[in-house]
Amino acid sequence: MALSAIHDAVPLAPMSPTGGQSLISSPTTSFLPLSTPWPLNAECSSLFVSQTSLSGLYAFDPYLPTQSSIQCLPPQATAWWDQFTAPGATPTVLGGVSLVCPQAYTTAATSVINSYSTLVGCCPSSYDFVAWNSAAADPIPTQCRSAISPIQAVTYIEQDGTASTWSTSSVTASEVWAFHVNGYLVAPSTTSTAPTPETSTTKPPTTTKESSLSSAMSSSSTTATAPLDGGTPFGKATIIGLALGLGFITLCTIVAGIKSFLAKRLRARQERPPNQDAMIGVLYPELKDDPPAMVTPENFEMSPRRMRRELYPEFGQIVQIGRQVA
Repeated sequence: MALSAIHDAVPLAPMSPTGGQSLISSPTTSFLPLSTPWPLNAECSSLFVSQTSLSGLYAFDPYLPTQSSIQCLPPQATAWWDQFTAPGATPTVLGGVSLVCPQAYTTAATSVINSYSTLVGCCPSSYDFVAWNSAAADPIPTQCRSAISPIQAVTYIEQDGTASTWSTSSVTASEVWAFHVNGYLVAPSTTSTAPTPETSTTKPPTTTKESSLSSAMSSSSTTATAPLDGGTPFGKATIIGLALGLGFITLCTIVAGIKSFLAKRLRARQERPPNQDAMIGVLYPELKDDPPAMVTPENFEMSPRRMRRELYPEFGQIVQIGRQVA
């Protein structure tokens, strides 16, 4: 029988965060834990049972241990199924802070009940979850189903009318069912641990000189081991960008200074007064090369400049003009 029916029929007052105990009991409900997977038995998956009170073939029958040495489900699951057929049995719910399906089973479905409990449905690994079984009055395991395709003969065991003996038979079937295992997974209780008291130790007093010395040594050690860029608010990329920018500005300033210097020099050269000799050559071309015809024995010993002044009096005026211009 599924847990959903028990949830409706049985008061579940103990289902609270205190459900973290290994076994929780109350006057109305007993909680049995499933903390370890029940070992796999290969015979259980192919051992089908047909009971007089049930129609169909069923695997993993919890009542099999009373008739055979094969035990397919854990004792907790057998006790959980017994409550539906034994009058006066204590209502039992599987679960706790851990709920582990048997090794041959898998978690087929879950349903959240409240903030601290979840209903878990376990079916054999090769079976499909159909729906939560809710027939409390007449429990029939119709939660886990496996289709047989193609339809074939299935060997099973069955009880006689008095349920005292078992016999083996065979029938053509298209599906088989398995006994499901349902339980509640409960959130563990929150427990607070007392803080561990700190062990107090008495240190000898230190003098002011020793304290200042240790502080200085600590400061110097911190300074020496601190990374160069650890205290800067800028990243490496920002520092590299600033360095490149400053370098580019410096280069542009140098180039501009060189161009300005060359421009001033060229302008000064252009504004310089023409050479006096060049001016004389322009005004008096005949004096440019001192033609030999103008050289006489009297002026041969003269310097070219004196000879020009004596032969051409206008030369003195040109010199004066040139000096004024300069």
